[in-house]
Amino acid sequence: EEIKVVLTSDVTVKGGTSTAYGSANTTKVTIEGNENTLTYEDSYRTYIGLANPDAVLVLKDMNLTRSTTGGTHWHDNNMKFECNTQMTNVKFNKGICLDDAKTFNLKNVTVSKDKVSTYAVFVTAGCDATFDGCTFTGTASDRRGIKVADEDVADKTQLTKLTISNSTFNTASKAAVLVTSEGGANVVWGEGKDISNVAAD
Repeated sequence: EEIKVVLTSDVTVKGGTSTAYGSANTTKVTIEGNENTLTYEDSYRTYIGLANPDAVLVLKDMNLTRSTTGGTHWHDNNMKFECNTQMTNVKFNKGICLDDAKTFNLKNVTVSKDKVSTYAVFVTAGCDATFDGCTFTGTASDRRGIKVADEDVADKTQLTKLTISNSTFNTASKAAVLVTSEGGANVVWGEGKDISNVAAD
């Protein structure tokens, strides 16, 4: 079972802490943006998941954002993906946090985090994440790049794999990629990376 959603205009939907798309039989959920904006609106964190843990969520050709009515925790400016995810041609002005996603693939994605002292992307232990043609930047005075951490993951000893190519990092604090996970990470740098605007501590 595959589900496909096509946006014909800007759309705002209610987010929350238990959003799960599809059913146990759903193998793929695709949301095609057609260059429109998809906004998740909530009062705390936005969690995105799939009912089938082996299924994949595909987001294509859109502006992705979220609006929140309060909260000062770093999570309040993130969208948390609890499922295997693919993003292609997406512009996102918040942060991404992965939670038990087995695979996470971004192609031609810009993540522009606008909250101080937080990372553009958090990758939890055990994920296989690929970034190709991506830009990691932000408007915050200490904008940061990618962090591999043990936040909200049960098995902290899992090895994380990152493959990064043709991507640009613009950070004002920390390294382009920071690994603090107990299980460590295998980071593969491909061709075309630009870290000339990285300020590492």
